[in-house]
Formats: sequence, structure tokens, C-alpha cells
Amino acid sequence: AVEGATAPALGAVREAVATQVGTSLQQPPVFSALKVAGRRAYDLARAGEAVDLAPRPVVIHRVDVLGYDWPRLELEVECGGGTYIRSIARDVGERLGCGGLVDVLVRTRIGVFSLDEAVDPESLAVDTIPGFLRPAREAVAQLPTVGLSTGQVADVALGRSVAVEGAPPGEVALVGPDGVLVAVGGLVLGGGAGWAVTVVGAAVLGTGFGAAQNLTLVAAFARA
Repeated sequence: AVEGATAPALGAVREAVATQVGTSLQQPPVFSALKVAGRRAYDLARAGEAVDLAPRPVVIHRVDVLGYDWPRLELEVECGGGTYIRSIARDVGERLGCGGLVDVLVRTRIGVFSLDEAVDPESLAVDTIPGFLRPAREAVAQLPTVGLSTGQVADVALGRSVAVEGAPPGEVALVGPDGVLVAVGGLVLGGGAGWAVTVVGAAVLGTGFGAAQNLTLVAAFARA
């Protein structure tokens, strides 16, 4: 905070907040887990050493003002991965000339999973866990889906590339004939064979939960 700072008007606060929306290069906070020459930035900062972190591209879809009672400002942020909320507080505060920091931070959603659906770990038991498991495919619901044959599923499980037709560029969710997620893959141009899917992370389905076995996912990384 800036000593002697006066309370900004709500209109000025909204204008400062609006500047954060969009695609930009964001300066990470020095007290972060990013590494500088092999050392965590927060370790360097705590030791009083200079920390020079390069700005990183981030996408902030929206920032809504939920409440404002000087000096407290409550925001709701929808953003992409890698965004630092502390940097938003810092930048908004600098723009308003009063400084800014994060007092309370709550992650309310990541992908399709929301805080409203969360389960208290203390309430879980071995016999109740299967009832709370979600299909692994939901974790990559944002990715285009590519269907595989039974033979291709076997190849992917061994870390092999598989030839596909009409698949979109970028990462894709690979599903078997039963619709269950098998792996996350990426497209590569394979010589005369056209496009092929290279495995990024193969899904290994658990076997100890009876009927719920198709709902468990362990990431296994392999080279094609």
C-alpha cells in the first residue's frame, strides 16, 4: 500500500480493473515458484536478492467488481492458466496510485470443475470414494475428440503413434470405441502416411474399483 493514499472513486476502480481484461504480457510477482537459474524466485526474494522475471503471456477473460468498501475490493476473475491474481492486484493498485495486494484468494472453478461440486476430504472413506469419481474425459472436455479403434487403443497404450484422418490441429482427446478417454495426443505430420497422433499422456485405467474402474486416470507419459 502507498502511505497517505486516498480512496479512489468506484468509477476509477472499474476503469483500472477493465485494463486487465484481454491478452497481455503479465509481470509475475517476485514471490512466486518460478525458477531463476535453477532457484525458486521466492527463495531469492526472501534472501534479499534481485529477482528478474520475464513477463509471461496470459489471457484474462473478465474481471468483475463484486464489492468495494475502501480499502477492500472484491473481484471475480475468469482467466487462463498461468495468470497471477497477485499481479492483477498489484497492477490495479499501481494504476490507482494506492497500491494493492491479495488478502483472500479462492479458486471457484477450474475447467468444468467448480467449488460447488467439491467434496470435503475429511468426509471421504474407502467405500465412498468410487461414488464421487468423475469420468476422466471431463478433465479434457475442452479438447476436440478423436475416436480410436480397439487396435489403435492398444497401440496408444504402448506409446505408439496412430494414423488418423480429419483430426484438428493441436491437442486432442483420444477415446476408445466405448467413449472412455484413452490418452491426450498431439498431431504430427508423418511423411507419406499423412497425419498421425503422437501420445502426450496415456491414460492407465484403474482396476480396483469394480464398476467404477473406467473413472480413474493415472497419467503415464511415453515416447512414440
